[in-house]
Amino acid sequence: LAPFLSLLFAFLTSPEMESQYPGMATSPFTMATHCWRDMKSCGSNVWNAGVSVTPNGEAMRFIGGFTGVALLLERMLPGSIEYGPETATGHIPAYVDNGLRHCIVFTLLFITGSNFGVNFYDFGIFYDTFTGSVAFLNIFGMIFCAGLTMKGLYYPSTQDCGSSGSIFKDYLWGTELYPRIFGIDLKRFVN
Repeated sequence: LAPFLSLLFAFLTSPEMESQYPGMATSPFTMATHCWRDMKSCGSNVWNAGVSVTPNGEAMRFIGGFTGVALLLERMLPGSIEYGPETATGHIPAYVDNGLRHCIVFTLLFITGSNFGVNFYDFGIFYDTFTGSVAFLNIFGMIFCAGLTMKGLYYPSTQDCGSSGSIFKDYLWGTELYPRIFGIDLKRFVN
């Protein structure tokens, strides 16, 4: 349900919404009244709007570039080594405390790369690629979580792993406390 709702909300902010349903996005009471009068048509329109949001190449390139820069900064920026709480199996996660530096450097790089700097992209790229990015992240997220579920069951990073006995619950709750791939703490990186 949540992936569909995020696609629907992305559609509500898109130029396509304004062209297909002029004034509706800025007037929720008009939209609600319309839906109340004809629920079947409203339901069909909502479904069609939600599934009309699809990934596109520009959005995937943007997300890929964004993730690549974030990964480089994660690995390259200095910081003190900090430790998380000890788990029940004795694992103590270590991480580089460079989050504030990461935020500052990433923001400066983003502004510098935009049309306010060297003009690699328009400063409004977040807005321009929003609907395609939401669609791509929804699809990627579901596939990524399926991969993490299998990784936690068959190739765990620590002893803090296991199955609940339900693949559905394992998928939703996770099978590892601190998943790592190629030395990257995925919990920390994704957050």
